[in-house]
Amino acid sequence: MGAHRERLKIALFQLRENEETKQIDYESYLAATGLSPEQLRAFDVVERAPTASDVYGVDAIIVGGAKWSVWEDVPHQAALIEVLKAAREKRTPILGICFGAQLLAHAFGGEVVRDEEHEEWGTFQIETTDDAITDILLADAPFSFPAQCAHHDRINKMPIGAMLLASSAQCGVQAFVIPGTDIYGFQFHPERSKEAYEKLLQMKGRDYSADQAGLEKIYASLKETKEAATLITKFIDRIVLARK
Repeated sequence: MGAHRERLKIALFQLRENEETKQIDYESYLAATGLSPEQLRAFDVVERAPTASDVYGVDAIIVGGAKWSVWEDVPHQAALIEVLKAAREKRTPILGICFGAQLLAHAFGGEVVRDEEHEEWGTFQIETTDDAITDILLADAPFSFPAQCAHHDRINKMPIGAMLLASSAQCGVQAFVIPGTDIYGFQFHPERSKEAYEKLLQMKGRDYSADQAGLEKIYASLKETKEAATLITKFIDRIVLARK
């Protein structure tokens, strides 16, 4: 398995306008996957429309977070959806995180809505469902574990045929899988460490809270999220490598 892992190629689609944020995201995914920079290929969707050639020969796809909502004029979103649909037809494993999970729902028959009343900024407890017990990715996850969250949109309806794997007190869909595929969506950020979150708050705090009290509340909530962080390596080891 080790030798196969060293040969993996994963495409990371990023939708970040700010260069520093994009770099923090990439470094977070690099650490979370345990791959080398040569193995984790980042594609800037804001800069240009993705094409089928971007995922030629890759073993899996990750779609990360973004500031946009899926119903807005997201740069090159239509092209990205076409790439994801083609990847699904080829049975390429796909992992959508935060906006990425919402985009999977949007692309495959689900629905995403704005819900500022139940927005989540900081560290929140995630609870797995009974169906998670039979899922290869989450079967050995704790019933409840902390994870980093940063969203005011939520998945109101999962992709057609999807199975719910996790929720939180404020967000009904925190994780899902589309059975019969290797497509997973996480509303939370398994790649984001407490340190990385603090860096983002220091850089762009007003993107997270309009007032100082709210910002301090986010800081105070932050915890280490080791259980959540293992999910990306499990996705690689149990889903992606299993296909090799």
